[in-house]
Amino acid sequence: MLVVLMLTTMILPVQAAAAPTVTLTSGEAKPGEVIMLTASITDNPGLATYQLYFYYDTSVFEIESLRASGSFAQSGNILVNSIAVAEDRGRYDGQAGKDGTLGLWFNNIGMNEANSGEMAMICLRIKDGAAAGNYTIGLDYSKANTINENSEKVALKTSGGTVTVLSDGSNGSAKPEQSQPDKGTEEAPVVIDVAGNWAEEYILECAARGLVNGKSAGIFDPNANMTRAEFVTILWRAMGSPAPKGKATFTDL
Repeated sequence: MLVVLMLTTMILPVQAAAAPTVTLTSGEAKPGEVIMLTASITDNPGLATYQLYFYYDTSVFEIESLRASGSFAQSGNILVNSIAVAEDRGRYDGQAGKDGTLGLWFNNIGMNEANSGEMAMICLRIKDGAAAGNYTIGLDYSKANTINENSEKVALKTSGGTVTVLSDGSNGSAKPEQSQPDKGTEEAPVVIDVAGNWAEEYILECAARGLVNGKSAGIFDPNANMTRAEFVTILWRAMGSPAPKGKATFTDL
């Protein structure tokens, strides 16, 4: 009996563990609109550090923001955005042209983040005048800087997404739910000068909730001082923009 059991064990194939896979969602939008794509991981074996790279056609897209999401964002670790344009090579999709490259670095050395699900969100603005069609958003990772808590390299399978640019006059199908950031009850302004700032995540959250509008179209100026008037306006919006019920007693306003 024991011999039969041993032989059976030797004959039966050993099932290999599933390889961790990172995929990027797809979506559609018109020129001038912003689309949000989500990178998610399955079969996560545990990551202490990862670097993801997103590739896009600079003649069609502009970067609005890139940040960690899901459990990776909740752990409060170091996030670093880096932007570069690949001048000397073809586009990620193999066609002629110029790629933009945006990298996200998540760092939690010595600890594992083992949850699967969302790990990053990238927001892209479709440039005005962009031609209708399907455009590849490439996704890759750093093989040297994606490691577990023991500093062992973790190999990932990656799969990019596709953005369908609709013509300005197209009625197109309804956009997927993930293709647009949550704009709350007000039309959220899009701020373009906060990428890499320590407060980027908080500024974008406040913009999405309609609490801040920036100083002008697309400009937030995150390092400027806040005036008392701006501070009170944010508090008023946070309270639901109630109608005034009386006169202010302050004499210096």
